Amino acid sequence: MPDLSRPAVVAAGSYTPSFSVRRGRRRVLVANGDEDAVTLAIEAAQDCLTRYEGPVDELHLAFARPELVNGPQAEIVREAAGLDAGVTVSVSAGDSLAGLAAPAAAMNAVQAGRVRSVLLVAAESGDGERVSAGAVAVLVAGSDAPALRPGAQRSAGDVVYGNWTDGDGIRHLGDGRYLDRYVADHAKAALAALDGPPPAAVTGVAAAAVATACGSDRSDVLPDRGVAGPLLAVLAAGSAATGSSATVVATTASRAVALSIEVDAGTRPLLPALPGPVPELPEPIEVRSSPPLSLPGGSPFFRRSARELLRLEGARCDGCGHVVFPPSQRPVCPSCHGYGFTPAPLSRTGRVYTYIVNRFLPTGFGDQMILVLAELNDGSRYWAPTSGMGPDEVEIGAGVELRIRRFTGDGGAPVYAMKFVPPRTARETESRDVA
Repeated sequence: MPDLSRPAVVAAGSYTPSFSVRRGRRRVLVANGDEDAVTLAIEAAQDCLTRYEGPVDELHLAFARPELVNGPQAEIVREAAGLDAGVTVSVSAGDSLAGLAAPAAAMNAVQAGRVRSVLLVAAESGDGERVSAGAVAVLVAGSDAPALRPGAQRSAGDVVYGNWTDGDGIRHLGDGRYLDRYVADHAKAALAALDGPPPAAVTGVAAAAVATACGSDRSDVLPDRGVAGPLLAVLAAGSAATGSSATVVATTASRAVALSIEVDAGTRPLLPALPGPVPELPEPIEVRSSPPLSLPGGSPFFRRSARELLRLEGARCDGCGHVVFPPSQRPVCPSCHGYGFTPAPLSRTGRVYTYIVNRFLPTGFGDQMILVLAELNDGSRYWAPTSGMGPDEVEIGAGVELRIRRFTGDGGAPVYAMKFVPPRTARETESRDVA
């Protein structure tokens, strides 16, 4: 018999890039040159799964850009997150509300016993002007323990041409005063249809005007996080409304959605800190580059070893203990020439053993590349470029961590690889929690 436990959000995770730029009086979080919506989604998914030990049956991804739907991106997130190959994957895209319907679908699927759990990830690469980059992930599963439970949704909207980006990447803005009133009217209508209290969290277009129109305080207005904003608003409202019900309103230029949530008494906050102002962070240091690949992305090497490269899956020789990576390309132990191996996932953390700064690079590699040979915590050594680190930040003995970043493009398809990044500090963890 299926487990008909009450479906709820049982775990959450988020990721915030460690860089920002100032736009007038506003500071906006931006992704590094080798980060995109896929790497942000991977980071948030991994963060969420550290708080959940059960199975995952489905993965739903929400992106702002429709072109991310048709390609290997969804499977890349699934593999990098360590999910089974049989996990069903679906993707939605189009606007900042792309992922808001997913919680209701996930709750229904769990309630009906069709699946045990669903991982929802919304990743926003940001526009560098108004929308901050970041990602948020939530895990919906059956739970009889105190938890957050999304409920009914109501929407209102009409066709309006304001705040859109054309095919050349130029952003067009409608009349701000008219647009604010128009969006606020939609939000009031959606909230009235839901028959809920004033929203505990408001996000999206004209959020300040929406909060005023719906009877909320300005403190309930969240910074715009694009497609990641609505899910983050649900978590923020749930953290502030323990033991009661609450509503969330998310808006675009032409549509507003009101969502009800129930928070059981005794529910612990799913995010340690509520979203707040963007912290003062340095500007990105990586230039987006596209170095040529020695082997095409569709070659047998990439096809055989893609899963191992994304998961850091190595193999240990049964004869001498030497670890090879990737195993599909190392059928014979280079140490003892043995053929027997046992799977051995590599550690992701370690310390710099040695490094070089290469400033004489072919076209496509940028001005410089820092290459690090690190001794990982399991004793193996791994050679990879760095991400988000300047030459003055790399020194022998310094701690590093392997994370997936965009390496290049191949025929229009992105190619991802492991890079060394600085280990997460308390400050970075706090900034990630306010994504």
